[in-house]
Amino acid sequence: MSTELSGSTVLVTGGTAGIGRTVALRFAALGAEVVVHGRHARRGADAVEDIRATGGRARFIAADLADPDAVRRLAAEAGEVDVLVNNAGMYRFASTPEGTTEMFDTHMAVNTRAPLQLVGALAPGMAAPWPRSHRQHEHRGRHHPGARRRSVRRLQGRAGTAHPHLGR
Repeated sequence: MSTELSGSTVLVTGGTAGIGRTVALRFAALGAEVVVHGRHARRGADAVEDIRATGGRARFIAADLADPDAVRRLAAEAGEVDVLVNNAGMYRFASTPEGTTEMFDTHMAVNTRAPLQLVGALAPGMAAPWPRSHRQHEHRGRHHPGARRRSVRRLQGRAGTAHPHLGR
């Protein structure tokens, strides 16, 4: 297990199966505490157990992303996070004549509204000026603003994005 992300917390939506579970396991292997999100408690418990079995730290939060109140609760229960992975998605396919407004509304709620709600709730804390938390980089003895900015810039470079307050 690496300690590269030790002291960081990552929320992975849809972290109980498929790509989300793999992402959650990888972040845990890098030393982050992982908040695994999903709809099914049994699958959530299995994902958390797999992470803990490899020496990682994880917890599970169940939430239906089609319900805006459940999304707000997820953000509140997740608490302060350093990384948000909006992985969860819902895809029910039907031909246009067979599609329903309920299907459309559910797709939009899960795939568009919920990620927007989570970013709105969590990103301000993720982008807050140092010291947002003393958790970051304590294991390496770096207690200064530059350490967080360098870490964010490194992640931005990998993602090809720029944070408006940190510049490029």
